[in-house]
Amino acid sequence: MINRDIIQRYLAGKATKQDLRQLRSYLGGADLSLLKERMSEDWENLDGDEAGLPPELSREMFRQIRSQIDQSKSREIKKVNRRQYLAIAASILFLLGAGLWFWWSRPVPQLSYATGYGEWKTLTLPDGSWVKLNANSEIRFAARWKEGADRQVWLDGEAFFDVQKKPESGAKFQVYTKDLRVEVLGTSFNVSSRGLQTDVFLQEGKIRLSMGDQETLLLPGDFLAYSAKKKAVVKRQNAIPAEVHTSWKDGVLIMKDQPVGMILKKLEEIYGVQTSVLDQRLLTHIKTVSVPMDKLEIAISVLERTFGVTITKQENQLVIQ
Repeated sequence: MINRDIIQRYLAGKATKQDLRQLRSYLGGADLSLLKERMSEDWENLDGDEAGLPPELSREMFRQIRSQIDQSKSREIKKVNRRQYLAIAASILFLLGAGLWFWWSRPVPQLSYATGYGEWKTLTLPDGSWVKLNANSEIRFAARWKEGADRQVWLDGEAFFDVQKKPESGAKFQVYTKDLRVEVLGTSFNVSSRGLQTDVFLQEGKIRLSMGDQETLLLPGDFLAYSAKKKAVVKRQNAIPAEVHTSWKDGVLIMKDQPVGMILKKLEEIYGVQTSVLDQRLLTHIKTVSVPMDKLEIAISVLERTFGVTITKQENQLVIQ
């Protein structure tokens, strides 16, 4: 009677002649559930993958095993020797190896998450890092990250990252935008990639920015804005308070000493509204505002007091006069 110990001895290269006889008899039968169970356990232990033995691959592998056994039975073999047992058993190992290669070499599915206007999401990445996605943003990454390999995400919009450190493997964490690549080793930072440039603010740790043929390091409190179109750093600041660039993740938009035109552009990105300013001179005035991220009506009231204007909401447009 076949049992798990016989399968274990065979896989360890310690099967006896009696074990091989029983294994051959077992493989020629209709019920291969014990072997399937053992294969599934081995599969689940590979790099933490808990998906189990894929059904379509399981069916194909056992179909081929059964086919080889049937071919062997169709011959008139008077005496089965150890070499024949090993040949059949070796075919099992070959199919297992081929199956594992097929499973791990297949394309890894991509996950994509997006937010609408006035919507935010907090996501946990495959390595345990987390990211908060701002309104009107999208992020993409592989469904699984192999241990020791670089961790990569693609961002369109704005997000705040809190990255798990991987000192034992040195695996890098990389964020790609249309303008640049952010390379991280355990840190917290904010990336905003909208319009004509990408803004990066480092709250904690250290990051390296790759911008075409340029590279630079950011330290905590550093802010940098880069334009791929201009192929240049358009703004760089040091010792910036974190809330200026990361307050949005806590539900409050803080913009300090910014032109009114920049403040209105930020509101357009978050709420999906259009703004119309009757007095264009207002756009260059420098203001500081703090408004809620999820209540447009309150934001309008705050802006009216701060700018000294009247704001009328007409469907999807804010008319400022």
